[in-house]
Amino acid sequence: MVQMVERAVFSIPELAQYLGLKPITVEKHARGGRIPGFKAGGQWRFKKATIEIWIKNQEQKHSKSKVRSFVGMNQTERFHGSGAS
Repeated sequence: MVQMVERAVFSIPELAQYLGLKPITVEKHARGGRIPGFKAGGQWRFKKATIEIWIKNQEQKHSKSKVRSFVGMNQTERFHGSGAS
């Protein structure tokens, strides 16, 4: 039986597959500091544990902004959109 080894560190293609993104997108975000990573031997690497924390932080950041915008709407906007007539 072949056992799958869980990776502790991802390369760009591996992280792209894990996140469902294109490799070029992962590279651009890493270079821009928007995805936490580091270079080893000139190649980008991403710790899985760090990426999982980053994902949780992204979820919290985006869910809070949605809650704030929902709370700031009046009842008509909440249920019919902000462009309701």
